[in-house]
Order: sequence, then C-alpha cells, then structure tokens
Amino acid sequence: MKKHWLLTAALLVCTPALLAWDVVISMDRPDGQYKIGETAKFTVKAVGDDVPDGKITADFSIDNGKVLEKRSFALKEGAVFAGKLDKPGFLKVSIRHRVAGKRIYKIKGAAFEPEKITPGGECPADFKSWWDGELAAAKKSAGKVELKELPKYSGSGKNGSFKCYLASVKVDGGKVYGFLTVPVSEKPVPAVVMIAAAGSDRNAPVLNQFSNRWAVLYLNVHDVDPTAADAAAFRKSIHSTYPRLNSEDKSKYFYHRVICGMNLLVDHLAALPEINGNQIGVMGVSQGGGLSLILAATNSHVKAAAVAVPALCDHFAAVQNRAPGWPKLIRNSVAGSADTAKYYDAVNFCRFINVPVWMVVGYEDETCPPGTVYAAFNVIPGARKAIMPEVDKGHTGGTRSYGESVGRMRSFVLRSK
Repeated sequence: MKKHWLLTAALLVCTPALLAWDVVISMDRPDGQYKIGETAKFTVKAVGDDVPDGKITADFSIDNGKVLEKRSFALKEGAVFAGKLDKPGFLKVSIRHRVAGKRIYKIKGAAFEPEKITPGGECPADFKSWWDGELAAAKKSAGKVELKELPKYSGSGKNGSFKCYLASVKVDGGKVYGFLTVPVSEKPVPAVVMIAAAGSDRNAPVLNQFSNRWAVLYLNVHDVDPTAADAAAFRKSIHSTYPRLNSEDKSKYFYHRVICGMNLLVDHLAALPEINGNQIGVMGVSQGGGLSLILAATNSHVKAAAVAVPALCDHFAAVQNRAPGWPKLIRNSVAGSADTAKYYDAVNFCRFINVPVWMVVGYEDETCPPGTVYAAFNVIPGARKAIMPEVDKGHTGGTRSYGESVGRMRSFVLRSK
C-alpha cells in the first residue's frame, strides 16, 4: 500500500510538467530534405492541456531573410505553411511571440539541395595577396610572444601533470591573449587550438582536457589581459558593439588584430620543443568556428579543423534574399563596411583551405543561418570535408555531431607527419 501511494504521488507531481502546453512546428519530412521544385509543408499546432485562447504570429521566410508570408492565427487552431524553392536554399517558419504570458520561440527549416548553395558575394581578386601581405607585415612588426607561467593552475590530474601559461602577443591595434596548457611529457605532444565563441573569452586555462595528452591553446578575442580584475567588466561593456568596431576600414577592423595575433601565437606554439608542430588542430563554435576556418586557411601549422555553426560567414547573403551570418557586418550607416566585409568573410577564406574540415550546421539556427554555413562549406576545395546537419538544433555546439567532429579532427591530426 505504501509503495502504491508513493507511485501515485510521483505521478501527480510529474503530471503538470508532462501536460504543460507548448507550440510545435513539424515538417512533412522529418529529415527536412527536399529537392528543388518540391513542396515542403510545415504544420504549426499547440499541444498539451489547457491551451489558452489567443493569437500567435509566424513568419514564413527564405532562411530568416526575405519574408514570404507573415500570418496571425488562433493558437488553438494552428496553421499550415507550404512552399517550394526554385534554387538551393532553406525555407523556414519562425515564431517569436508572447501569448498568455508565455514566450514562444520556435524555428523549423527545410533544406532544398543545400550542398549547391553559393555565396552571396564574390571573392576580391586581391583577397589572398592582401591577407598574405597583412600577415607578413604583422610578423615583422609584432612584439615578442610572451608566455607567463601560471603556477596557480599548473598541477596534476588523474592522467598526469601539466603546466599552464598566459600567452600574449602585441600587434598593430593591440594585443591578443590566450591560455596554454601543456602536459608534462618525455616527448612532444599534439595540440588543439580552441577559439572563443562570442562572450566566451576565458579568465583561466583549460584543464584536464583530452586525457591530458594534448596541449590546449585557448584563444580569446578581446584586447584585455584576462587575468586582470576588470577583464570581465571590460568585455561586458563592449559585448554588443565589438564585432563591428572600425568596420569602415578593413586595415583597422576589430578582427584584423585578432587574425594576425592568432596566427603569430599558433606559429609560436608550433615552434615550442614541448609541442609536435606537425600535429596541430583547431576547433570552435560560432565566432570560434568562423575564426577556426580563417586560421585553417591562413596558418600552415593547422592540419585539420572541427567547427560548429560558424559565424562570420556569407556577409552578402541578402543578395540571394537570405539572412547573413553573425555579426551581420554590412551596415548602410557605415561607409566602407561592405568593402571590409569582403575581406572578413569566412567564405572567402574557405576557398583557400587545403586541410580536412568537419562542420556542423543547425537547421533551426537564426544567428548563423544554415544557408551561410553551407555557403562556406561548399567552397572548400577538394573532398576532404564533411558536414553534419542538425535538423532539430539551433545555434549550439553542444551536440553529438560536434563531439564526433572534434574526435575525427583529432584522429586525423595524430596521423599527420
């Protein structure tokens, strides 16, 4: 009798959560894959008990870009959206609405032959020569790379001992900082370069990763000593503006310092006696994903890359009625931003990648819409690349596919000579 009462109580506690109402968007094909000219059907409906009265509004768009239809409908009745594309791309139904005190944020995307998506912009004829010149000039003018040991973090884990350092280098425009963790080993170890997503600059080294058999260089993007007391406050103060700082001038744009400094830090990493300079991979999510692609294109020490939902891609996607990727660099109010965008589009760097790349794309992503990710992936030359679609995921790197991508990248790096 006592066990029966406990089971009944547990069911009563769980029932409200199980029956809470929500809004669901579904497609007639769960894998979200359609051929050009086929019709994709989206069904929007409320599920659960006690669905309230009220209306909700949904956008039917070309990959969060051109809105094909905006429709309001009764929450209890739901709605059906149907459409087709005559060229490669994505159709999406998006809901960003508040009804009956509940915030509804839902997206569903249908892919129409995405492996054929092309970038919205052209690559400047002098793109590679300009960047080769900028990186060469940075190497000549940069200060000495500094490694400051951090005894506070150096120590031992279950898989061995390690030493930690604050890494930095001064280039035109300021400094680039990072944290280096190196396992204590009798022979040189492989290394992974991790690059911060927006808002993910670290204040301390990465510890106990990859069984302490790999060195980890974690790269921040902000020009502030991450061990300083005011580092977090500084980053917070510019969080919403930094991705477009100085975008009127491609030589002074925020990411110019970042790209030059990261290259110099990786060059230094490869030259350290503790590191096997032939076994270096790079990985990142969002901003870190876009910068990982850029580093893979510009640094010969990088042997492979794993990226998820990369930002900084396809700044000119609006030409094809699609939304560009974060940070939507081109601004009509900023003269010169369109020219700068040509030289900081990860798509154009991808044209010069000659190492394997594993990439993850989220069909429900509106920060880095899937069309922008495919635009970058599709121009990577050769066949040593793979893309993993996450049909039911948005802007995140916390997926099994990304974990698998990192594993494949590391396996390839270990085979590099």
